[in-house]
Amino acid sequence: DGRGASAQDAIDTHIRRLSPENVPTEALDMLAMQASLTLTPIFDSREAREWVKDFELLEETPVDEEFEDIGFEEIEDESVENTSLEDASLEDENTENEEIATEEEKTEKVVRKRELLEIITESGLLVEHSDNRMRFAHPVFAGYLAGKSLSNYAIDERLTKQPRWSGKKLSMHYFAINGTGENVSSLVETLLRTPDPILERNIILMGNWLKDAPRKSVWRGKVLTALAKILQDDTRPLGLRGQIISALARSEDPSVAALFRQLLKSDSVYAIQLAALGSGIMRDKKAVQPLTESIQRLHNTYSISAAALALSAIGTDEALNTLATALMQGEENLRRATAEAFANHPAEGWGMLKEALEIDDILVRRSAIYGLARIEEPWAKEILAHIQVEDKEWAVRDIATDALEKSKNKIQLAPHKLPPPSKSPWLIAFAGEQGMGIPAGSPATELLLLALKDEDTTKSLAALAYLVRTPNEGIITALYHAMYSKNIEMREAIFLALVEIAASGIKLPEPRQFGLA
Repeated sequence: DGRGASAQDAIDTHIRRLSPENVPTEALDMLAMQASLTLTPIFDSREAREWVKDFELLEETPVDEEFEDIGFEEIEDESVENTSLEDASLEDENTENEEIATEEEKTEKVVRKRELLEIITESGLLVEHSDNRMRFAHPVFAGYLAGKSLSNYAIDERLTKQPRWSGKKLSMHYFAINGTGENVSSLVETLLRTPDPILERNIILMGNWLKDAPRKSVWRGKVLTALAKILQDDTRPLGLRGQIISALARSEDPSVAALFRQLLKSDSVYAIQLAALGSGIMRDKKAVQPLTESIQRLHNTYSISAAALALSAIGTDEALNTLATALMQGEENLRRATAEAFANHPAEGWGMLKEALEIDDILVRRSAIYGLARIEEPWAKEILAHIQVEDKEWAVRDIATDALEKSKNKIQLAPHKLPPPSKSPWLIAFAGEQGMGIPAGSPATELLLLALKDEDTTKSLAALAYLVRTPNEGIITALYHAMYSKNIEMREAIFLALVEIAASGIKLPEPRQFGLA
């Protein structure tokens, strides 16, 4: 009974399977739409009854016979025991009339009215909670139904002015897929006019609509243009542009693949890095030649790695041959990048790495170890352990040892709880350099802001980890200024910090009010 292969088709099919036959689909749509417009993912059942009262179809249902009969025999026995002989004759005379009356009463008792919400809850689409609260069984159900219902209208400020939450995001997503061209275009214009210069969440949101929206939607061109403009701006964080690459690649739009191929010829190593990743996601066979040219002419490690990963993902004979040649003949950083890319290709790449370990070229064997270290398989660890002991070159044995140690100590890469500022060794040392102290229990904000501006990036990054926990206007101002500096590493770290701050519900101010563009 499925209607197609898309995610939307799967959701629609699942909801139809759960929906009771006698419940109008419009009732479900109305329920979801009201929950979305009123910002109540968990809503009051009494309010919900008002929302769907026009669709109410009271259903008569027999009461459980067991429940119906509870206590009847006991009451009857007790009555017999307490009845006198004089009353007995009277009862005999009235038996026939009482039996008729009892049957009528039972007929009334075995019929009750089932409300629409009760029927929907029994189907599994709604879930009941205490205090008359209820919700849809899954947020995607609510978002899909709300968006489908809203597609008949022009979305107004009741939705667009809402704070960011999953219900708003999902409702607008399915509205964009199902809505008319005029209504969705109006929403797109509204979101494009809404400023969010740091995180660009509205543009990312609309970019994620592309993969599900009809190809001929009139608004697609505006969204693609906005995404492409940010993608090509080297002053924007790579973290932001990476999200745009993901949205563009998943759209599977032919014009996007052409854009990526064009950017592979760019003079910007960052644009090439991003375009390579996008071409790999799309598995664009036409990108093999420009990717090959990129790894031959570039020296930037990150761009070379991105191009190698893209070739591995595309996986054609031409792409894999390019990687094999680079592994055997390339510069050291290129050899390592291609070996690590082969780790992503079990069918051909793993065999290539095993063969590379048998070659009498120390650079090839060293590079192959980096590739094996990325393979989370027991046999790969066994090979590394063997090389650690048996390889004739100490430089190869040393890399194998290091790879095994890192695989055993991955827990060290996990985030750890920060000590209080007054007990942080590096911050205590920095305070001493500044002639300052750190009182116990103090957030040490002033000292941390000084560390954020320090020329030592290590100290700046360490300070950022503390500042993100206590964001206020002064801290956000300092983060903005540091982000717009020329230190690219700090720009990327601060962007992620601002994403975390915004996700906590804090509204980020516009950079313009601090004199920043």
